[in-house]
Amino acid sequence: MASTRDCAGVTTYIKTELIADGIGRAHVPRIGGARNGMTNGQRVDHELRVWIDRGATGPLKHAGSRHVAAGLARLKIRPLQAQVRVTDPELKLTTLIDAVGEGPDNTLWIIEIKTTTLNSANHIASYGRVCRRTPVLRNGVTHTEQTTHYLQAAFGALTLRRMYNVHPDIRVAACVVVATANACRTYVCPDKFMDRRLFRRFAPVPLAPKRDRSLAVGRRSRRAEPTKAHGIAEWPKSDSAAEKALDASLLRLNLMRNRGGRRRSVWCVHQAVRGKLGKPVGAVALITTDLHGMTRAHRAAVCSKVTACARRLLERNSLMKAAARLTISARTCAVTPCPGPLGRV
Repeated sequence: MASTRDCAGVTTYIKTELIADGIGRAHVPRIGGARNGMTNGQRVDHELRVWIDRGATGPLKHAGSRHVAAGLARLKIRPLQAQVRVTDPELKLTTLIDAVGEGPDNTLWIIEIKTTTLNSANHIASYGRVCRRTPVLRNGVTHTEQTTHYLQAAFGALTLRRMYNVHPDIRVAACVVVATANACRTYVCPDKFMDRRLFRRFAPVPLAPKRDRSLAVGRRSRRAEPTKAHGIAEWPKSDSAAEKALDASLLRLNLMRNRGGRRRSVWCVHQAVRGKLGKPVGAVALITTDLHGMTRAHRAAVCSKVTACARRLLERNSLMKAAARLTISARTCAVTPCPGPLGRV
């Protein structure tokens, strides 16, 4: 077994060296899906590992696990071992292959298992979409969520053959099995990804810092204060004087927030008809200061947030021709429109 000392995981390598924006995943529209995707994936991984260790027999409780098992059966792959570590000392890369299986014609399969809370239709719509921020990876491959998964699977196949000296007569192939909310999608990795040159090393790009959720409890008493990092302000507490002032400013323009769901900083707004919600009009964001008093970066971030909400509103309401994009200041309660309404494409 090769040492993994000073080696980067292939997923980290893709995030920090191939994707040059420091974010780590493709920026594409993803419609629907629950928020517990990571927890769901961990449960599926654990159950499948136990299932494979007992010879891929016995019942599977989790729907995602059953979807994966059905996908493997469709490809006629019999899983042999789960969680196989492979390392390339020259590239200083390592990965833990989700599963290795045996298929028809004496083929050894590297299986990359993914789960998503999207349904199959929404998964297909986003899986092959090109990232709008970094359309091309630094190795020249088009940047989609699908290609990053292909790279993970291909590295496992290339490294397994070299590390374990697999006989040349045995074909090594790779596939990605995606368990969606309602089915399973299987993707065979194209041969063009079986190229070690795609995994040459680059200078790492620091990932964008994640929000420290451990500090959230201590900040709850100050949630009405503006979040100055990106120009968006935290919405005041329900029924507070600050919230009533904001709603009054909207009402003067015959607008009302749709107050359903959790508290947020970007809301859908409707026409006010006799004190009740009428037709949807657009989206409004609570901002730290007046829109024109912000820096260009903060203004762009605010417009991006409001635009995303407005697009979702258009997708849900087929009769809407355009959605207004509004901002309201946390300090002055002034309502300001972003330049131009968002029209239907």
